[in-house]
Amino acid sequence: MSITGNFVGFSLPELLQFLDQGKKIGIVSIEFLAEENDNKKKQVYYIWLHQCRVVSAADSLDQQGLILIITQRGWISERVISRVTQISSCFINSPLGLCLKAQGLVQPEQLRLLFNSQVLRPVCA
Repeated sequence: MSITGNFVGFSLPELLQFLDQGKKIGIVSIEFLAEENDNKKKQVYYIWLHQCRVVSAADSLDQQGLILIITQRGWISERVISRVTQISSCFINSPLGLCLKAQGLVQPEQLRLLFNSQVLRPVCA
């Protein structure tokens, strides 16, 4: 079931709490008009929910943000990530970070660092 609507009267924490209570899974897209020097530009941000928890946030749907962070830190090469995502069924129903952890490719502490850099900092900002 899809929920669509105008949530102007809600703060982001209230919206996430609403989704948590409804046990929602999926992607929340947040669109707003930003005024930059008298030009209105539409900005879109996405928040991924898995088992009622925020697992990712980004400004695009290409799923490259987490891969870029992991490869820039030198934890795993893009080639290895690509290969593992092709052969493991974990990636069908679970977020990339959790699957990489299940495969033993990232440690729990690395996953917490990734969550902080990809979700907490951007969402709080």
